[in-house]
Amino acid sequence: MKDANTMVRDSIKIGMHVKISLHPNQKEDDFEEGIVEEILSDEKFDEKGIEVKIDNGYIGHIEKIIKKDSTLEEIQIRITQRENTELEKKETFAFDTTTNAKNDELKKVVCIAVASLMNTKGGYVYIGVDDDGNVKGLERDYSLMQNGGNNDKLELQIRDAIRKYLADQVPISNFIDISFHVIDGKEICEIRVSPASEPVFSKEKIYNVSINNVNQQRKFDDFYIREGNGKKLLEKHSDFLSYWKVRFNESE
Repeated sequence: MKDANTMVRDSIKIGMHVKISLHPNQKEDDFEEGIVEEILSDEKFDEKGIEVKIDNGYIGHIEKIIKKDSTLEEIQIRITQRENTELEKKETFAFDTTTNAKNDELKKVVCIAVASLMNTKGGYVYIGVDDDGNVKGLERDYSLMQNGGNNDKLELQIRDAIRKYLADQVPISNFIDISFHVIDGKEICEIRVSPASEPVFSKEKIYNVSINNVNQQRKFDDFYIREGNGKKLLEKHSDFLSYWKVRFNESE
């Protein structure tokens, strides 16, 4: 368990279960436990502990993280939030709701979301939840699987897709944790993503380029980050270098 004064702001996530030292005059006790609803500290470090507001309304500095595994209560809070730099929601993994058929491009979209989180601060991807936080479940994805679907098969498909669509400069499996939860009687998938130690690229997109006034096709790996409520492609090499220099220094 990290000491409060060694925690950095980026390691604290909305939905974490924490113990805080309370600001004066909130209650008789000095401490309270709850789920992080809002991160109040602006600075990367705070010698008193990162300041947060928890779900029962109390405000204080984090003494310790009680546990990092998501509970149903934490997930329910998280999925009702708007998508942000640390949260992405996908209604399905491979089932196209417009054609009612399989669409492998949707798998790639999920993988790029994972990469963008790894390249930024980490976070969560939820499958089976729409943009408004409505739980849709995984049955439509299961219906695409031979001999009946289940979460074991879906996890294998997710990991296979990540190997297919993301380059392997780093052992990506070390930075993701896949789990399944039942909410409102429907199963959803949570992909918990940690910030990567090296850049993570999506594989070989073909571009039309002009070299010495000759149009040619070239393959390049794409680099995505999170910005606002979505992903952003850093197309220029100079943008990538500038971004990664800052990102790497922050992760030291």
